[in-house]
Amino acid sequence: MLLLLCVRGAFQTDPVLLFVCGRRGGNVTLPCQSELREITALSFERTSGNIPLCETEEGCSGRARKRGTCDVLITDLIFSDAGRYSALIYHRDDESELQRVMRTYHLQVHEERLAEAGRPLELEVLLAGADQVQHQDESGSERKQIWRRNTRIQKDGVEIRDERLIISSFTAADAGEYTVLEDDGEMLISVSVRASEETLKEAGNKITILHKVLGNYARAATDLVHWSLSYNFKSTNRKLPADGITED
Repeated sequence: MLLLLCVRGAFQTDPVLLFVCGRRGGNVTLPCQSELREITALSFERTSGNIPLCETEEGCSGRARKRGTCDVLITDLIFSDAGRYSALIYHRDDESELQRVMRTYHLQVHEERLAEAGRPLELEVLLAGADQVQHQDESGSERKQIWRRNTRIQKDGVEIRDERLIISSFTAADAGEYTVLEDDGEMLISVSVRASEETLKEAGNKITILHKVLGNYARAATDLVHWSLSYNFKSTNRKLPADGITED
């Protein structure tokens, strides 16, 4: 799933939209893949404004830095890094005229985590650009919408606090993939949640107990049927006297 999203984008004509994905806490490179020569300047920005770029590795306090001629490296990814970026590349053509080329990126951030039964699961994914959150369980069933902006929560046991979507008491059924989408349906964030071994063991114990209870009910029902059939059989075979009164 993650690999498919990473290779979705393809360079065509300018401006180009390239889909790139990275893991939370890791690094990701937004490649310009340009054969341009004599690049004179590189401007990197989001809708919120220009992002300062470090020109060198040393003494860089920001998380965005220039790599090579025009690639951009973002370090220590966080969920709020997800979204669209634009890179403006200024270069001189064969006639030494200053030209501008735009590259547009859609960055998706992925995370994997373990969760324990009975404890809250907090997903810090409700960014300003988030429109909805969908959940797909581990069986691969159809995705279900559990939150949408400006509408009520569509799943019991879920609450919203600040930018967090909180499942108050995690169970094995809550495991799976949580996907955060923009209003145009493009993915911003995906979080793959797996139940811890203790949670799976607890769920297995509950299933075992349920099977035992159902087995006891089944045996009790079978005994009741046998008793009922036996009673009816004995009743129909009791002798009746001539006056119609049953003998004791």
